[in-house]
Amino acid sequence: MWRKKNDRRGARRVSGGVFAAISIVVVFGAAAQAFGDKGQMYPYPVRLSESSQRAIIFYSNEQEILILGTTFNADQAVPVLEFIPFPSEPAVEAVSGDPYAAVGRLIASKQIEYMGMSKGGGYPEDVSMAPPVDVLYSGTIGAHDVTVVKILDAEYFSVWVSEFFRAKGFAYVPDKAVALAKDYLARGISYFVFDYLSLGPNDTIVEPLAYRFKSDKLYYPLKTSNLVGESGAVNLMLFLPGSLGLMEDRSEWIGIGQAFGVAGEVDVSSSAKMYPQELEQVFPGSSAIFGNRPVYGQAIRYSGAYAFKNDLALDVSHIAPFASKNIEYNPDYGGWNFGITTGEYTLVEPYTEEELFDAAAAYRSSNRAWYFDPLLVQELQTKGYLSGSEIR
Repeated sequence: MWRKKNDRRGARRVSGGVFAAISIVVVFGAAAQAFGDKGQMYPYPVRLSESSQRAIIFYSNEQEILILGTTFNADQAVPVLEFIPFPSEPAVEAVSGDPYAAVGRLIASKQIEYMGMSKGGGYPEDVSMAPPVDVLYSGTIGAHDVTVVKILDAEYFSVWVSEFFRAKGFAYVPDKAVALAKDYLARGISYFVFDYLSLGPNDTIVEPLAYRFKSDKLYYPLKTSNLVGESGAVNLMLFLPGSLGLMEDRSEWIGIGQAFGVAGEVDVSSSAKMYPQELEQVFPGSSAIFGNRPVYGQAIRYSGAYAFKNDLALDVSHIAPFASKNIEYNPDYGGWNFGITTGEYTLVEPYTEEELFDAAAAYRSSNRAWYFDPLLVQELQTKGYLSGSEIR
């Protein structure tokens, strides 16, 4: 099925994959939702309230704030140890209030929606005298027992992590975790957060933590989820200096597809302009990383198995600084003329005046790297944001 939108360059596809759990030990019942072919596209609301992985990401100017929260399903009290890799040393802090509720209100007020669901598809060393791990932080933040480390020696990291697990009461041989850590180290990622929690029975919502770190790409760790071997739904709410999916070379779609692999279904929503006061309602201080750049909110949803080949690492340095809206193609099948007769393209969601202003400014910049849908250009001309002589 076509994902998100049909545009006049042809339908966009995204390979399946996982934005998955980052838990290392606990087995939790996050059963995958089943989605059958719907036969047609239609918009549906973005929701972050279901039992799933949920993350909020602010990214701009090589700075990222990741707010990570998880709902675990367990039928008895259970300890959980999360194992989260980072490209640079993260600062960890508690999150006050309910950022997910704030994001939910923004999503509803801005009419951010998905457009259909896509099917997944193809796309020996010398002994070191240094300690294997440099512990950068160890302390309690709310219900979280947090340890931030930098791995210095992958071979002897297994000894350290075995002792770490033993001290937390885990009878666990961390062979898979150590192998995964070596994989991250080989890719230049050496910072890890161990987050220990003790959860009660039934659905337990883990209070989120915020991680601030530097990264030259929009980053979300995926491969750690392979340790769980489960399935589930994952929702990411992104706040970026522009909108994904508008690069002419489709590099963003390629990057998303490479991260997902073929193990599930993924949707990328439309986007809407956000304002500093709205960002501050989600997480105080988040608007500062954007400076004077425009901010757009956009969601990614995944449902399926946890079977990654890559992390999400998107270069958004050239992101299009205007809105991405859903465009629906309504064909007139006409009986036996199926596939032959022409159809009609329509905007599913309206642009606000400020979104049109941003789009016109981007169009005038003559940046050929961005795709401007003909319906958007028509809207800009009709409403006087572009003159006829400016249309190329």
